Amino acid sequence: MRLTQQQLEAHLWGAANILRGKTAGQDYKNYILSLMFYKRLCDQWECEADDAIAELEKQQGRVFTEKQQAVFRKRGEHRFSIPEGSRWGDPPFCKYRRQTLLLRNVGRY
Repeated sequence: MRLTQQQLEAHLWGAANILRGKTAGQDYKNYILSLMFYKRLCDQWECEADDAIAELEKQQGRVFTEKQQAVFRKRGEHRFSIPEGSRWGDPPFCKYRRQTLLLRNVGRY
C-alpha cells in the first residue's frame, strides 16, 4: 500500500508525540534543536576531514589507506574540536545514546 504525503506526515507526527511523551513542546524543541545542532557540527567536522584528506592525496598524488586516513583524522586539524569518542558516529557515543534511550524507556512498559 502506498502512503500519501498527508498519511506519512500524520504517522511521523504520531511517532514524534510518542517519543516526546509528557515533555512540554517547548522543552522538547530545545532538546531536539540542540541535538540537531550537534549532529550538524559532527557532519561538518567529517566533511572538513574528508576535504583535507582529499586535498592531501591530490598534493601527494596517491590514495591513503583507511589506517592513514584515521591517523590524519586523529591529528585534529579542523576549525573546531570534537573529542574522540564524542563524535556522532563513534562507537562509544553510539553506545551511550543506546544506553540513554534504554534507561528512559525502562518504566514505560
